[in-house]
Amino acid sequence: MEFEEEEPEYTKLFVDEIASKAAGVFLWVLLVVRSLLTGFSNADRTSDLQRRLDALPADLEHHFSKMLGRIDEFYREHASQLFLLIHAPHEPLTLLEMSFADEEDPEFAIRAEVKPLNGKEIV
Repeated sequence: MEFEEEEPEYTKLFVDEIASKAAGVFLWVLLVVRSLLTGFSNADRTSDLQRRLDALPADLEHHFSKMLGRIDEFYREHASQLFLLIHAPHEPLTLLEMSFADEEDPEFAIRAEVKPLNGKEIV
């Protein structure tokens, strides 16, 4: 990676800081790395990358709160409904069940033709 070649000391500092803040939570690392990669693609300076890293909450709960706060107000009610659907069942909903739940017509799943799904419908 170019950054590692150009800034080896910063690369080590970033890796060490990410590992320390992650406290063993791999999902947190994934989210942080995504943010840093966005910074790389925007040609962020090293100081900007450090600010990105510093701005990310150290725990997932705060990180998710921050992400949810970025949802456009227009979509918040619908997003809230989908989150409630995901949280409510004892077993996770399948993607097909979620697609039925996302239909505007509440009777859609009941009236849908029963037939095998084709390749386009499965994807």
